[in-house]
Amino acid sequence: MQPQRPTSVLVIAIFHFIFGGFGLLCGLIGLGGMAVGAANGGANPFGPPPGGGTAQQKELKDFQDRVQQREAQELPIQRTLAPVNMVISLLFSVLLIVSGVGLVKMKPFG
Repeated sequence: MQPQRPTSVLVIAIFHFIFGGFGLLCGLIGLGGMAVGAANGGANPFGPPPGGGTAQQKELKDFQDRVQQREAQELPIQRTLAPVNMVISLLFSVLLIVSGVGLVKMKPFG
């Protein structure tokens, strides 16, 4: 016989599903963005056109290039840590959803 599930456990399980789902969604979008950025060689697909644009757009592009160069010099490990951090975040989101299922079913791992 399955024990009676308190309302508070159900509420916590619902929060697990909500935050785990948002975490998965944001993590997958972030990984997709990193993949698109890597495929474009780090170029911003929403930036000014390669050959043209206004003076303000060119100035913005120059500023973005300087920021990227400075980040690459000062934080070289960031290229490695960002994807690793994203994968760990995805794993925690999956764990939230699994523990939410465990809470709903009143399993000990929940």
